[in-house]
This record gives sequence, structure tokens and C-alpha cells, in this order.
Amino acid sequence: MEFYTMLEFDIFTKNWAYIFMGVAVVTMLGWWLFLTGKDED
Repeated sequence: MEFYTMLEFDIFTKNWAYIFMGVAVVTMLGWWLFLTGKDED
């Protein structure tokens, strides 16, 4: 990918950072629900 300005590069990297943060939040939420789930024996 070719960037012509610093602003284009900055927007591109921020978008990927937000995507990774969203995935991390969903993953942590799933892990939390898994750990605190009721054990039905």
C-alpha cells in the first residue's frame, strides 16, 4: 500500500488499531463469561 501523506498513513494505522481493540474487547468478554459461567452438574 502506498501512502502519499502522513495523514493517510495515520488514518490507516488508527483504523487497524481500533479493529484490534474491538477484537480484544470481544475476546475478553467471552473469556470473562466463560470463567464466570455457572457449572451445571
